[in-house]
Amino acid sequence: MAGLSIKGLTFFLTYAIFAAVLGMLQFGYNTGVINAPEVNIENFMKDVYKDRYGEDISEEFIQQLYSVAVSIFAIGGMLGGFSGGWMANRFGRKGGLLLNNVLGITGACLMGFTKMSHSYEILFLGRFIIGVNCGLNTSLVPMYISEIAPLNLRGGLGTVNQLAVTVGLLLSQVLGIEQILGTNDGWPVLLGLAICPALLQLILLPICPESPRYLLITKQWEEEARKALRRLRASNQVEEDIEEMRAEERAQQSESSISTIELICSPTLRAPLIIGIVMQLSQQFSGINAVFYYSTSLFMSSGLTEESAKFATIGIGAIMVVMTLVSIPLMDRTGRRTLHLYGLGGMFIFSIFITISFLIKEFFGYVQEMIDWMSYLSVVSTLAFVVFFAVGPGSIPWMITAELFSQGPRPSAMAIAVLVNWMANFVVGIGFPSLKTALENYTFLPFSVFLAIFWIFTYKKVPETKNKTFEEILALFRHGNGRNLRDSRLYGSMLNCVNNLEPQSMNSGIERAALMISEEKTQHDSLFGTTGTLDGEMGPYPVGDGNLLGPTSRVFGTTGTLDGEMGPYPVGDSTNLLGTQYFSTGYGTEALTIGSGRLNYGTTGPTVVSTTCSPMPKRRTPGVGRRAPLGAGGGGGGDGHETGGGCSNGSGIAPRDSFRRHSAHGRIVCSAASERCSENARNTQMRTATCAPHHHHQQVPVCQNTGP
Repeated sequence: MAGLSIKGLTFFLTYAIFAAVLGMLQFGYNTGVINAPEVNIENFMKDVYKDRYGEDISEEFIQQLYSVAVSIFAIGGMLGGFSGGWMANRFGRKGGLLLNNVLGITGACLMGFTKMSHSYEILFLGRFIIGVNCGLNTSLVPMYISEIAPLNLRGGLGTVNQLAVTVGLLLSQVLGIEQILGTNDGWPVLLGLAICPALLQLILLPICPESPRYLLITKQWEEEARKALRRLRASNQVEEDIEEMRAEERAQQSESSISTIELICSPTLRAPLIIGIVMQLSQQFSGINAVFYYSTSLFMSSGLTEESAKFATIGIGAIMVVMTLVSIPLMDRTGRRTLHLYGLGGMFIFSIFITISFLIKEFFGYVQEMIDWMSYLSVVSTLAFVVFFAVGPGSIPWMITAELFSQGPRPSAMAIAVLVNWMANFVVGIGFPSLKTALENYTFLPFSVFLAIFWIFTYKKVPETKNKTFEEILALFRHGNGRNLRDSRLYGSMLNCVNNLEPQSMNSGIERAALMISEEKTQHDSLFGTTGTLDGEMGPYPVGDGNLLGPTSRVFGTTGTLDGEMGPYPVGDSTNLLGTQYFSTGYGTEALTIGSGRLNYGTTGPTVVSTTCSPMPKRRTPGVGRRAPLGAGGGGGGDGHETGGGCSNGSGIAPRDSFRRHSAHGRIVCSAASERCSENARNTQMRTATCAPHHHHQQVPVCQNTGP
């Protein structure tokens, strides 16, 4: 299968995403389909009530019945959304979507036969069941897409969720006009057309693979995961994806199959959970569903005729589609957090303008010219409000909630977030008519207040997830600072660099060391003025017995070099003033060299963790790894301070029992290479890690450090 022009976007990946997002199209269609035929549905309810009870129904009661028809959809959505995590783990992402179509078909049939049954209770039941279907879709579809998408396309492809929602909304609005199905006879057909997305997905989805992450991490079916990845990537080169999943699995083994209660009680996961919940609230309490559900009546109250109001509502749907398309390339270029801030800020401004347009009608309604001008202001402000919703809050909450969690807690997190989203949806749907009656021209002011609060929260608390692996995103919150991005990239890069090291017992040591370093960095950062590095410009580290010699800040490298500007290292003998040359000379801006201080693994002295991940061009830069007493002296020789000429046995990889201890200045260190050494010493692709417990040192394969 040939790949398309966008790197990583293959035909089969496109097909799988299209089949999956039909569930989100279903959600969008059923959100908007109740809007256009409002008058026709109310007339049907009046007729049924009069036939049953022999008297006319009051306007107040008919409004209550119609509100039930609108809001019961959200009640079903709550149930479906909260069940999504269980469904995803029990049947898989793809399996859950397939089973969910049974509900979609059932709900659509009930709504389609409402008028024939002469019962508005059948309408309520159909709306409830289709709500459960859509709730499951809002949980399963974003999860499935985020897990099959390549890292470089995850943001853009995540936006396809919202694109499908907007297409569904527009489709319901166009079909709902009086010239098509917005009539007394046509509205049951309009509601019953919800069967089409369910049937189409039931036909297309069986060909698609299950989520590779679900297969590998949840089910431990590695071969099936490889097959799924080969189909999605149209390539046999899937080892990078497999290793990234394995790294996530190792980092999250303790969090496998996390229940909802465990998720809520977990201190580490509480911060991303709160962010996910607030992001969902920022979508619903922005006021957008008030526009979706009641846009026609809003436009009519601002002075438009009924026909003009319906076409203005269609304009809302069209703009939503266009702006969602525009936001797709921006998602991975600009970033989720930035776009969300733009979206919330723009919605806040134009919600104020919507309020102003209502006030103009009240105070200047006797002037015809002012009425006309106010009508235009109302329409333009509402359309702009929708534009900014599409840029940010429309798609980002669904996407970022799936990104904030690793494989173990992701289903439960999505279930909670989707439940909150649907609860807020219900509150807005059932409460907006009463809010409109109580506040009249100030109806949108509460939404303005919420938008301001959500903007501040996003600015203060929400991290940027663009171009980050799930493992790196998780590291943001492990360190207790959601926006400590440099720490996350260090932690993620460190684990990715060494995730293939043998023996496996080393991995936990590396992870613990990285956590320790980042936590200490958070405490000392502001004190020592570190800006461009993790440990750089920080001076001596309080290792061993805890002595802190004070910030000496030697400038031996650039601010992009981790540990290159540390100065003296108080390891063992505190008179050691040559610490920098033994770790990093600071020339390689991509080098990661970390001093972890004392790790209590039974060693007699501080253990030094040193992970060098420079790319090939940087490895040949003078200074990268030159004076590191971490390599074995085999192959081309060397004394452990200067570089040698090759691998210790000259064959391209070191023997398993080759190791070297270096005790100078009280250090006990060892090194390990996770990749084969090149026979060309200058191009050695080497990763070193001195993190194994002392009793494992002799089990660690070693390659010679190389320099120019």
